[in-house]
Amino acid sequence: MPNFTKTRMLNICEFFISHQGEGRLIGELMYFIRLGGCNLNCIWCDTRYAKYEFKEYRLEEVVAKIKDEWRRGRWICITGGEPLMQENSKRLIEILDRDYKILLETNGSFPIPSFKNVLASMDVKCPSSGEENSTLLSNIELLKERDQLKFVIGTKEDYDYALNIIKKYKPRSAVVFQPQGGLRTRPEDFEWLFKRSKEDSLNVRVILQQHKLVFGGKRGV
Repeated sequence: MPNFTKTRMLNICEFFISHQGEGRLIGELMYFIRLGGCNLNCIWCDTRYAKYEFKEYRLEEVVAKIKDEWRRGRWICITGGEPLMQENSKRLIEILDRDYKILLETNGSFPIPSFKNVLASMDVKCPSSGEENSTLLSNIELLKERDQLKFVIGTKEDYDYALNIIKKYKPRSAVVFQPQGGLRTRPEDFEWLFKRSKEDSLNVRVILQQHKLVFGGKRGV
C-alpha cells in the first residue's frame, strides 16, 4: 500500500464490474470506476447522472477497495463524468498503474497527462453533441499507438467533421467511429456509416455500443 502523506479526496459516482461495451477493448472484463462531475453537456450523454450523483471518497479508501475486489494484472477503466476534472485522478491512476492495466476515458477537454502504460481513450466531440468547440485538439498529438481516438457519430455532418480532423491531425492512435445510439436507435439506422467509411477507405474501426444493445439503459452493467 502506498504511503499517503495527506488525505486526498475523489468524487466517485459508482464502482462496478462489467465487460467493456465500446472501443478497441470491447468485450474485455473490467473494473469500472466512474468519477463524478463533468464540465460538458453533450446532448446525447448517456451518463448524465454522473454529473450530479457522487460521493466523496478518500484516495486510500479507493485503492484499498480495488485491491480487495480485483485481481492484479486485470483491466480497470477510469471513466466519468470527466476524470481529468479532478486533480487526484492522476494520482489514483499512477498508483493503480503499478498493479493493473488502466484504460482512461476522457472527453478531451483537458490536457491528457503522460502516463507510462495507460491506454487513453479520447473523445472528439462532433457537432451533434453540442460541444464541438470543447475538445482540445492538440491532445491528438499526445496520443500514442496504443491509445484510441473516438468520434461519436450521429449525423452525416458529424462524419464530415471527423473526416476533416483525421486528415488534418493524422492521429497515430487507433481511430474509432461509434454510432450515436439511443435506446430507440436500431443498428440498421447506421448502415450508411459503415458504407461511407468503406467507400472512403478510412483506417477506422466502426463499432457499436455492445452494452446498449444487450442491456439498454441499465446502469452498472
